Amino acid sequence: MTVRKRFVSAYLLVVALTLVVGALCHLSWSEQFYLAAPVVFLIRAFSFQSCDKLEFRRRIILIVTGLAIVLFVAIGDVVWPSPSFGSFGRTICAYALVAIVVVSMWLYVPVGAALKKLFNESEDGRWKRITLRTLGIIVYSFVVYAYLLSFLQTHVPKRSGDRTPTQLRLAYEDVSYPSRDGVRLAGWFIPGKDSDRAVVLCHGMGADRTDMLDFALALHDGGYSVLMSDFRGHGASGGYTVSYGPKEKWDIVSGVDFLKREHPDKSKHVFGVGWSMGAASLVLAAADDERIEGLHIDAVFASAMDMAKVLPSGAPPIYRQVTPYTATVFACAESGVNLFGLDITEAIKQVNCPVMFVHGEEDKLIPIAQGRAVYESANQPKTWRSIPGAGHCGTIGIDSPNYEIKMLAFLDAIDAKDK
Repeated sequence: MTVRKRFVSAYLLVVALTLVVGALCHLSWSEQFYLAAPVVFLIRAFSFQSCDKLEFRRRIILIVTGLAIVLFVAIGDVVWPSPSFGSFGRTICAYALVAIVVVSMWLYVPVGAALKKLFNESEDGRWKRITLRTLGIIVYSFVVYAYLLSFLQTHVPKRSGDRTPTQLRLAYEDVSYPSRDGVRLAGWFIPGKDSDRAVVLCHGMGADRTDMLDFALALHDGGYSVLMSDFRGHGASGGYTVSYGPKEKWDIVSGVDFLKREHPDKSKHVFGVGWSMGAASLVLAAADDERIEGLHIDAVFASAMDMAKVLPSGAPPIYRQVTPYTATVFACAESGVNLFGLDITEAIKQVNCPVMFVHGEEDKLIPIAQGRAVYESANQPKTWRSIPGAGHCGTIGIDSPNYEIKMLAFLDAIDAKDK
């Protein structure tokens, strides 16, 4: 490498590392391995190892393009901030896009190495080499598709709705508390009038607390205090990784800790209400925490593998057969939990409080059969309700006000029995 190239490499490396390290500090470095991908790529690309002119230019173009994308979006976040994405939310998404490209490139390395070996052993047949190359590209497409699917399911863009309890004429206070593993959670506490009953309200994946305001209004009017917080990796809470329940359950347990510590007079009885991922997380939390005295769960999934088989439903048939397993492997690495062992039908067997199950009959994302399977595994007392015509998390909208009436009747019956 010439002196000029060394100078350019060193200069760009310093600039790039300064920008990326700053981004990583904001992104919470320890959470997901993909955050380190651009840094590793930078170090490798601008190392002082020998490379030809074409390879050097290729590296420069890739790095400059990636940095330009992140910087352009970051400037946009400063000049035109987006309340929907929160602080530098679009910049984080842009950085994630660069990381996806880098990891996808790395995923070709083992496939390319295998192809190269096969090519060397097959130089006698041109069509054989073409066939092997085609097969290699197909195999690579399986790997990349599975990676992208897992990435998009474990790292959702944070968004924050613009609604607040004030718009429903509800008094509330902004709260913040750490989850059991230190992730900072942000939420609202809505005090009930002359009540010692509280509900931990849990949203679904990709949503935030504002999506649950209709529940909060009904519960408050029914005489319950409400704690509604953003799960980790959502809204205004810390973290950038979704685990579909194993880590989110600690967010719920920490919410119960908060209620018992800060509002003991209003939380002598604590219940859980949630849907989708929030419903599954509540099951896992109640299995570990007997302070939760009842659950009202909507659109719960049966297991991570059942979900993995549903998500690629729009892909070609052969992808639907292979992707659930390869994508789950990637998702385990991204989330840091064993998703192969995430089975809500087994976890519900450890829950010893009353549970009401609700599911939309037209739910395509989490088919009603999954919710029914969890219900069948649950201990008594339990109740089942299916809502005709309702899609995923569309039950309260299509069944109101009957939905709220039955939810409150279920929770009130638990409280009356305790008294």
